[in-house]
Formats: sequence, C-alpha cells, structure tokens
Amino acid sequence: MLVRYAIPLPITFTEELARYLMIWMALLAVSSGIAYREHIGVEFVFTRLPAGARRWLAVAFDLIGFAFFFALFWYGLGFAEKGFSRLTMIYAIPKGYAFAGVPLAAFVACVQLALMGVHDFFAERAPEAAGVSIAGGGPE
Repeated sequence: MLVRYAIPLPITFTEELARYLMIWMALLAVSSGIAYREHIGVEFVFTRLPAGARRWLAVAFDLIGFAFFFALFWYGLGFAEKGFSRLTMIYAIPKGYAFAGVPLAAFVACVQLALMGVHDFFAERAPEAAGVSIAGGGPE
C-alpha cells in the first residue's frame, strides 16, 4: 500500500509478490494448526465420550484429515504442473512455482497428521478434547 500511494514510482511487482507469499504462508500454516490441534472440533460431544471412544474418534479424525490432504496433494500436483504453462503478469515466470504451494502444504499436512495419528493411537492417555494442544504452549 505504501508503494502504491506514497512512492510515485511504478513498483507494481510488490503487489504480485505479496499475493503469492500470502498464499504460501496461509497454506503452510495449516500444518502448524494440525500440530497444535487448533482445528475445528466438536468439543461438546468429544469431551462427553469415554476415554476409549475419544481415542478412536481422534484417530478417525486424523485418518479423515489425512485422506483429505492426500487428495489435495494428489490433485495439487496436476494443478501445479498445469501452472508451468502459464506465466505471471509482472514477473513473467511460470505460475507453477506459486501453485506448488498447494501440494507442498498438503504433503506437510499429511506428514503432520500421520504423526498425530500415531501419537493419538499410542498415547498412554486418550485425548481430553479434540482441540487440545499436545505440542506445548497451550492452556493447561
């Protein structure tokens, strides 16, 4: 915004760069949300279940999330590949580099969900809540 209104030079590349960096940051933040259990969960039902049911439900959530992000990874590869045939307006570089954030973020989310699933399955205690932070830093 500063470049657009305060500096009288036509520095338009910053707008396109900011757009692609914002997309990459938002996509890569998904795996952080998975690690800290900051995703949407139905606490009302989850907390009222017995420990064994909570464990299996947490593992089921991990499997469902893994399936979704694996599909996003798989189809994102084709999306990114097709992007290499299109060029950005200002930089004239293939859009595939910007689009590669989709399969990369989905892959990282799959790895994180696999790790969380293993943790949920083998943990000594069942998770107390669907959105509880196990990686530290959350309220006790």
